[in-house]
Amino acid sequence: MQNRSSDRPLHKSYTSAKFGEESALAEARAAVENALILNPQMPAHLMVEVLMESAEEDLTFRLRVILEAQFYLRTIRSQRHRQATANHAQLTLPGFPHLPVNIPGPKGAPIHLLDANTYAVREYCRLLMKAHRERKQTDPKMREAFGLLEKMRAASQKEKNITVRQVLLLEDI
Repeated sequence: MQNRSSDRPLHKSYTSAKFGEESALAEARAAVENALILNPQMPAHLMVEVLMESAEEDLTFRLRVILEAQFYLRTIRSQRHRQATANHAQLTLPGFPHLPVNIPGPKGAPIHLLDANTYAVREYCRLLMKAHRERKQTDPKMREAFGLLEKMRAASQKEKNITVRQVLLLEDI
């Protein structure tokens, strides 16, 4: 059975090789295949050294350019993915950096924190108290949740169904 991976560029899972990259990668693959045929028992780390020493400067340069570009692309995508994940999972409300985007609502259905009313914030505080009884004195999430609850209580005396978003907007005015 023929190995189909030799027909594809190195680690190009979701992008295609640019013009010129494929020929350099194919040339490097051919050198590896030839080295494996000539030296089937040679340890891989030694074979790498032999291939690097015997490779033409042009091929080495083209491979270096390709691999550097792939490294930078992978690093950029990884950082963007981490940032997007962090931004999605955590709101940064002014004064409440540890509170999550969604809190449990009635019947366990998640509610976006900005759309939560006083009742939902109070229930979230109760849920945190149950889960963190021994840590409730030092837990920043608990302190922030209770601070938000105090703001919500003060604002809800004037308007019963006010949301976190509305309370934060009123504070900015």
